[in-house]
Amino acid sequence: MLPSNQNPKRPNDHGYNYSDLTFWEKVTIISPIPLKTVGFLVLIGVLLLVAYYFSLFAIHGFSPDFLQINDCVESGGRWNAAEKRCERVPDVYVPPDPAMQGY
Repeated sequence: MLPSNQNPKRPNDHGYNYSDLTFWEKVTIISPIPLKTVGFLVLIGVLLLVAYYFSLFAIHGFSPDFLQINDCVESGGRWNAAEKRCERVPDVYVPPDPAMQGY
């Protein structure tokens, strides 16, 4: 039971009667950032991610294996385009995989 001073139909301090509002109106009242701003930020993040992967694709000669090429080069190897495989270069330090460590 509600206390006597709280009426569910009474508007709050901002003049909104929450029982009459739609879901989206409630979200925009509760959220300090408007939904358009959040959508715009998500769109910018997606565009930056697409631009990053497109740049990797372009750097590696528009090869469909660009992610494998990138992993190979970052791990200290050399990509053999004819055989489409990663060749390890001798005397190149390859950091150990943290998953293989005992800690």
